[in-house]
Amino acid sequence: MDLKNRIDKISEFFDNMEITTVDGKQIMFVGVSFPKGWMIDESINEKYNVSAILGNDGIYYFACNIEDGTDNVFDAIDYTISKMKDAIERAKLLTEKTIELKSLFEDEKNSVESLKGLKFIFTQTEYEKNENEILIPSKKRNKNKQNNDNTEVSNVKENE
Repeated sequence: MDLKNRIDKISEFFDNMEITTVDGKQIMFVGVSFPKGWMIDESINEKYNVSAILGNDGIYYFACNIEDGTDNVFDAIDYTISKMKDAIERAKLLTEKTIELKSLFEDEKNSVESLKGLKFIFTQTEYEKNENEILIPSKKRNKNKQNNDNTEVSNVKENE
C-alpha cells in the first residue's frame, strides 16, 4: 500500500509526519492523536521494530529507520488502533452483559434455585491473525464445532 493510502487509513488519528536525519540515518516520525486513555502496547518495538513515545504535546510519535521500510510504522499504528477499539468494545459488552445478568437476579420470578443452575454456553468463531497481527475470522471451519458468535445464558436443572 502506498504512503498516501496508509495515511488515509489512519486519517481519523493522523496528526503529522516528518522525515529527519539522525546520526546519518533517515528516520520517519508519524504523529497520531489518540483519544485520552489509549495506551501503546509495550511490545510494539519488538513486534514492529518501531519506537513509540508520547510527546509533551499529547501526540504519540511512532518512529522507524526508513532503511527498514515505512510499513512497520503504519502497521504498528493500525495494530494500536485495532487493539484499543477492541478494548473499548469489550468494555461496552461487559457493561451490557452485566446489566443483563443483573436483571436476571433482580427478577423475583427467577427463584434462587433456578439461578443456582445458571450456566453460560459460549460458542465462538475461530480467529487467526492477518499480516498486521489483527484478529480476523478464520476461513478454516471445524466441522465438530458450532461456528457462531452467540453467547447464551440458560437455566439448567441439576438433573440434566
